Amino acid sequence: MLRGRPAFLPAANTRNIERLPREVRPKVELVPAETMDQVLVEALMRVPGRAASARGVDARPS
Repeated sequence: MLRGRPAFLPAANTRNIERLPREVRPKVELVPAETMDQVLVEALMRVPGRAASARGVDARPS
């Protein structure tokens, strides 16, 4: 379930999440990633109609 807008951050920075103001946390969904490939796949999975193509399957209607 999405809590808010996705915000991608380096996985190594997850320890700093507690530094975010409490009023900001519910407005974003923090998504840690170790590589840019992970960011791209995760971002494409969130685009309606693109989930299948992000997994290598053509999502266009026949």
